[in-house]
Amino acid sequence: MPPQKIQCDILIDDCTLLNKDFKIEEHKSVAVKNGIIEEVGQSSAMSAKYKAAQLLSGENKLLMPGFVDGHTHVCQQLLRGRAGGREPMTWSHVLVPFESALTPEDVRVSAQLACLEMIKAGFTGFADAGGVHMDQAAESVLESGMRAAICRSSIDIGDTVGGRLIETRQEIIERFKDLYNAYHGKGNGRLQIWLGLREIMTCSP
Repeated sequence: MPPQKIQCDILIDDCTLLNKDFKIEEHKSVAVKNGIIEEVGQSSAMSAKYKAAQLLSGENKLLMPGFVDGHTHVCQQLLRGRAGGREPMTWSHVLVPFESALTPEDVRVSAQLACLEMIKAGFTGFADAGGVHMDQAAESVLESGMRAAICRSSIDIGDTVGGRLIETRQEIIERFKDLYNAYHGKGNGRLQIWLGLREIMTCSP
């Protein structure tokens, strides 16, 4: 009687693999369970060992570690291509007024688009340097399956920003606590909430 196969969620079958030593290995398969890589092995042996809920063909595809964007602002995704040529006053003339006007729904759509574009380019994780309505960004991270470390804008002084981005120090602390308590460690640890300080530097026009 043949041995009973091990159940896994995903089996990526017969792919080309870039290993940790940056060497290419052919005819490899990868078993994934609960979002964790269970095993990497030769395709023939893995097919005999695992029964997958979802079988993905890796033929003619390269499987490699995902890229990580170390500094992004997912709430600014809808502004791409609109701030060029505005230096040195990009912050005060473009970015700050734009972010000040964003609604939670705007940020949700912006973050969803940012995650989608990163995934299509091979990015599986990112660090967000801060923005508004970051609970919506957190929801988009969980929805997308990506890994992320995010923080929210924390600005308490300065005439440049003004408006809705200025908060008291106590408000900043309390809202960071709320974001941390609601989302830190969610998605099986994929999502981390960090404390970030955002400094706005000004100069003469």
